[in-house]
Amino acid sequence: MIDLLKEDLKHSEEYKDCIIKVWHDNRRKCYLAELYVPGQQAAARPDLLVLVQRHPYPDIPTAITTMKEQVDKHYTGEKIWWDQMT
Repeated sequence: MIDLLKEDLKHSEEYKDCIIKVWHDNRRKCYLAELYVPGQQAAARPDLLVLVQRHPYPDIPTAITTMKEQVDKHYTGEKIWWDQMT
């Protein structure tokens, strides 16, 4: 389990209904980018987002660019279950 504190959040942005968050991980000395997509239950809970990817990156711009590429490649806009994203 990775303990990330609120003050470790360095960047957050919305992209095509998804949210990309970039955290600074002091222990690993890198940035962790997380990609959240709307969950299957979004009609009942529009605030529900599912974490589908978390990867380390050397810097914030690389993390954001790579995560946006993943969204463009995999995310179709339909609500998914967490285990449908590869």
